[in-house]
Amino acid sequence: MAEVSALRISYATIGYHHTAVLRDVSLHVPAGQTLVLTGANGSGKSTLIKAVLGLADVLAGSIDGPARREIGYVPQLDTLDADFPVSAGQVVLMGRYRRIGWWRPTGRADRRAAAEALDRVGLADRAGDRFGVLSGGQRQRVLLARAMAGEPRLLLLDEPFNGVDADSRVAILAVLRELTVAGTALVVSTHDLALADEPADRVYRLGEP
Repeated sequence: MAEVSALRISYATIGYHHTAVLRDVSLHVPAGQTLVLTGANGSGKSTLIKAVLGLADVLAGSIDGPARREIGYVPQLDTLDADFPVSAGQVVLMGRYRRIGWWRPTGRADRRAAAEALDRVGLADRAGDRFGVLSGGQRQRVLLARAMAGEPRLLLLDEPFNGVDADSRVAILAVLRELTVAGTALVVSTHDLALADEPADRVYRLGEP
């Protein structure tokens, strides 16, 4: 049986404002598999993820994947304002907006999906706590739950293990395994080669000659 492709990048040159950061990138991620992007800081891992999200320019070649509403994204933890006055549960509920639209109010099904996602990452009891008072590892798990709440076919995670404690790393890896078993495709960036092989079906190394 042929593999069902969740993401295919073919000979893509990617950058910003007509300036290339990555050249001739080709990769394929089947449904239910994990591709790990490795490379030093500045090698273009985040740029590649942003191109899939439509936030970086594809200057040549092509990127074929799901509709934007079917893509989940877990950003680097240090890009978020921990002082923003919002609860963990509210953060996770934001993950439904990509599916239902920003202009529509959330309903019972959306609140249930958010609660289930928070429970899956082991933080159901912290739903009412302000996001900023959680530990780094707990905040990363909340961001993973936010992405899961949107029920993505493709999940992109940019350095999800930075600043994460051992317990949270174990919890995140367990959830990622569950997602792939259910058929979700994952793209995970990390500069830590020791972590790269743990969740990976495939590894793509950026920045090598």
